[in-house]
Amino acid sequence: MLVKEIFTVNWILLKNLIERVFVQHLILGVLFIGLSASSCSVRQIVVGEVADMVEDGGAAFENDDDLIMIENALPANIKLLEVLSQNDKSNTKILWLIARMYGSYAFSVFEPQLVQARYNKHTKATKLITQRLKRYYSKGLSYASQALFQKYPACKNELAKVTKINSCLARLNKDDVPILFWYGFNLASYVNLSLDSVKAISKAFSIQKIMNRVIELDENYYHGGAHLILMIYYTSRPALLGGKPQKALSHYRRLKNLTGTSYLLGDLYFARHYLVQKQEKGQFIKKMKYIIGAKNSQYILFNQIAKNYASLYLRMVNRFFVE
Repeated sequence: MLVKEIFTVNWILLKNLIERVFVQHLILGVLFIGLSASSCSVRQIVVGEVADMVEDGGAAFENDDDLIMIENALPANIKLLEVLSQNDKSNTKILWLIARMYGSYAFSVFEPQLVQARYNKHTKATKLITQRLKRYYSKGLSYASQALFQKYPACKNELAKVTKINSCLARLNKDDVPILFWYGFNLASYVNLSLDSVKAISKAFSIQKIMNRVIELDENYYHGGAHLILMIYYTSRPALLGGKPQKALSHYRRLKNLTGTSYLLGDLYFARHYLVQKQEKGQFIKKMKYIIGAKNSQYILFNQIAKNYASLYLRMVNRFFVE
């Protein structure tokens, strides 16, 4: 009986493996046939279906704390989406998904490397990583721009002028939030790396307007991401360049109301920027230790990133505070 049971179990496992491989090849086959078809409508259907699957599958990345696997997986997904976009240039979902992928790739993989390089005072590595980050954020911004300007051509000129940006933002509705958020995310990230550039800093005025519009339309989008960006925006610069600690504190509190105690990135950046600006060393150390020791089953990827940062920031504490 035992031999029979073992054989039965092994057969079930083998059968499941065969089925999974068959399904994977079937999907790839359908994708290949669809993209090879001469009919534009067939291609558009295939691209649309894959775009929906990629959007729905985003949680698979966010529920994994294996940062090495994420680092290896994202480039292939980005290239797949870029191939799809060439087969249906009218699909704005594909465009903003690429913008999201580039922004997420830069943030989750290379931003931590930049902090580590700066901590170790590796000037050459810092320069190379910064250049790479700027390139990825620029590409993300470009794709988000394509999506936005395709839907709203007038926004191309309006977003470039402080007196007209509100006209563009007023046209947008809740369905446009993903495009607008990833446009603003990549722009804010690029500007943050280019504080020595007058041209880049001149674009900073639009960040708060864009993220405030996201909040008006859907403040819950991407775990309250607009509040997180505005919190960083108002505390990462001096008052003369738009720094407003009280507004930052307000966005932090709202973010905590939306995500509860589980979203550690909010605590991380609150401590890194607000508490450092206020020179509250004791609270900073307490917050970092809290992040490292927190046991949460939500926001797995983001929390692992926060924990890694917190460990590094604790080692850098004397660089942040004046004795």
